Amino acid sequence: MPATSANTHEAPPLRSGRNVTTKPTMRDLNAKLQVMKAEHQAMKADLRTLFNHQTWVQEELDIMDESQEIDRDRDGWSEKRMAYLEHYLTDEEYNEVKDGLDDVLRDIVDAENREKALRYKIEELERTIIRISRLNESDETTVAE
Repeated sequence: MPATSANTHEAPPLRSGRNVTTKPTMRDLNAKLQVMKAEHQAMKADLRTLFNHQTWVQEELDIMDESQEIDRDRDGWSEKRMAYLEHYLTDEEYNEVKDGLDDVLRDIVDAENREKALRYKIEELERTIIRISRLNESDETTVAE
């Protein structure tokens, strides 16, 4: 039954949910900020992992490059070192690792871009929280006077 002037204690029926928005509370904003900061930390850890993987892949490529040079000049290398490097002599393996490095570099760029975007959102949310806090403080000061 819809609310009438005689039944003012009853709330009017709710609409289907459209155009109904609630302002987030400071608690909501701070909770969202904490979640975003945790996500940002995880993203930075993932980025460190990618950098470590990039270093490893680059070292593998360097070893492969050394092995290719050794074919030209085998003097001065120990048999143990030569045996270690022999595994890396195929062009196919070299190209696979090179492609892997390209993939890692692409992943790093993508991760850095996502990290920057999230950092920007965190900064925006922090500014919003500060602005709302200042507005609330000025409202309380006005009421107290």
